[in-house]
Amino acid sequence: MVSPDGRQLTLAVQDLALLDDVLRPIAVTVPATVSFRIEWRGKKARRRRGHGLAVAATDAAAFLGRFRKAKATATFSGAIAGFSFASDVAAPATSLFATLGSERNGVFLNADGRCGACGAPDAIRRPARGGAAR
Repeated sequence: MVSPDGRQLTLAVQDLALLDDVLRPIAVTVPATVSFRIEWRGKKARRRRGHGLAVAATDAAAFLGRFRKAKATATFSGAIAGFSFASDVAAPATSLFATLGSERNGVFLNADGRCGACGAPDAIRRPARGGAAR
């Protein structure tokens, strides 16, 4: 879920069923479940990045985006064959580095200023011809 002001993003997954490969004592695949919640909270103003269509499509700067520094926190839990674990909800893991933002590249970066997938108008301001997005 993204907050209306775009400063917070929460990803929450509850009891996701998956298969875990256990290698000892013999290799076997065992059903397991995981749950996690990750929250990114943006700090400061967003900064524009990328050069969009002003550079070749193969250039690493062939994208447009707006990003802000962020802090991320996370909690995790899992269970498999009678064993379970959980991180401390009262003291969630915190990031050393995190970024929050939006980016458009590839087919979504086109000359007419519309999304290549849905046709919606471009929400990221395009740089002047030959200029860079800030």
